[in-house]
Amino acid sequence: MLNKQRRRLTYANVMSTIAVFGVLAGGGAYAASKIGTNQIKNGAVTPKKLADAAVTTPKIKNAAVKGGKLAPPEQWHEIGDAGEPEFENAWENYTAQPNFVTAGFYKDPWGIVHLKGMIDGGATETVFTLPPAYRPSKNLIVPIHRFSGFAPLIVRADGTLAPLVGSGNASLDGVTFRAGE
Repeated sequence: MLNKQRRRLTYANVMSTIAVFGVLAGGGAYAASKIGTNQIKNGAVTPKKLADAAVTTPKIKNAAVKGGKLAPPEQWHEIGDAGEPEFENAWENYTAQPNFVTAGFYKDPWGIVHLKGMIDGGATETVFTLPPAYRPSKNLIVPIHRFSGFAPLIVRADGTLAPLVGSGNASLDGVTFRAGE
């Protein structure tokens, strides 16, 4: 029986078998390289179906990913403006010298709250109260600059801001924290 098979094993049979395997293997690679968006059904490719690191930044063409835009930063909420929080406990914008930034806040697209402004007046009592969407989940103590040096400011989970020591002017410039954390 082995002799019968050897008689059929010719150069032509071996080469045709190799050619068939080549077409099958190479043809699949060729077809895979030619698949475009028209051949893929909506929802067919999901994150679970992609191998780890299958999609990396260098592999993505400019503007290829749509719908992932960040919201533009919101405008500053100026303390004391209509519809915005009011100053409390005799605090106000610093007006003794011109050209100082007024007190305000905004939240960027990543959920970071930014404070600004030079304030003056009150003592170790609430300066103003942040709306719920702009509050940390726990009390924070952050350093602020005063003309007399640095001092701590507490930003409470209830939204109130208050210097922990002294009275007089203070700068809120550069104070940042993540809302809800």
